[in-house]
Amino acid sequence: MPESKEQYSVFSREYFWSPAYKYFEEEYNDNLDNFEVRDRETKQCIANVVVTADKFQWEAEFDKSKMGSISFLRPCKKIHEGMNLKYGMKEGEFVNESDEVMCIAADVFYNSKSFLLIKKIPFLKYLKDNNLRLLWTVLGGKEIIGSGKYLGRLEINGAYYFDGDNKLHGTIHTNHTKN
Repeated sequence: MPESKEQYSVFSREYFWSPAYKYFEEEYNDNLDNFEVRDRETKQCIANVVVTADKFQWEAEFDKSKMGSISFLRPCKKIHEGMNLKYGMKEGEFVNESDEVMCIAADVFYNSKSFLLIKKIPFLKYLKDNNLRLLWTVLGGKEIIGSGKYLGRLEINGAYYFDGDNKLHGTIHTNHTKN
C-alpha cells in the first residue's frame, strides 16, 4: 500500500498551486492519485488508491526564523481541491469557502502525535458525491525477546472502512511467528 509522501522543497502555503510544487510533482512523479493496488497472485487491479494526507517538512535552517524542524500532515491534493479547501488564518488549518474550519493538523495546535483531523459530515458527503470510499490500513509488528533470546514476532494487520450507511467495519488479525 502507498504511504504519505513528504515534501522538503516547497513552503507550506505553496502546496498545489505554485510553480515550485508543480515542478516537484512532475519531476519526481509525486502525484499519488490513481495508485493501483494489485492482487499478488493474479496481478489484476483491485482498486485505485489515493493517500489522503501529505507530510509537510521544513528542517532546521540557519536563518533563525524558527527554533527547529517543522512537520505536519495536510490534506492531499485531491481532497484539498475536491472539498474546495483553502489555507486558514493559522498554519495547519484548512477552511472551506465560508472560512469554516474543515481540517486541522492536530500536532500544530495540541501536544499530540501527528494526526490530520477533518470534519466527518462534510468529508463523508465529499466521498459520497465523488463515489469514493475511505479505507484505513493497520500494519504493525513487534519482536518478542525474552531472557536474551529471540522468541518470535507478533505481526498485526487489518483494515477498516465506512459502508454506504457510514457505519464503520473492519478487523484486525494477529499472527505469532516463532523461530
